[in-house]
Amino acid sequence: AVTPTNTTPTATVCLYREAAERAGLWVVALRTVINLVVFSCSHQCLELLNDFNSANGYHVLCYAIANSSGSHAKKLLELVTILACCKTDLNSDTGRMLNGADGALDDESIRID
Repeated sequence: AVTPTNTTPTATVCLYREAAERAGLWVVALRTVINLVVFSCSHQCLELLNDFNSANGYHVLCYAIANSSGSHAKKLLELVTILACCKTDLNSDTGRMLNGADGALDDESIRID
């Protein structure tokens, strides 16, 4: 029989609201989601972009920008630019950007860290 050697209860450590923002978790989470959306669009798949829109992802991003510290808000604003340059035209080689500019940027000019 196996006997437990550690009887100390384990605690789950989670950060919520302002504590998560201070730790930079809002930036990490939104960067991850937006990178997935942009990369899927670059492979002519708009499903994640549609899901992002349906799930009010733009509202979440705006809320995060408005309620983040200065250094985190700057990083979140960079995500707005990346998302705005996402290719959405599946019938074109250059793609139509979300802001309506045709062929203004190609994949190499979009910086995603």
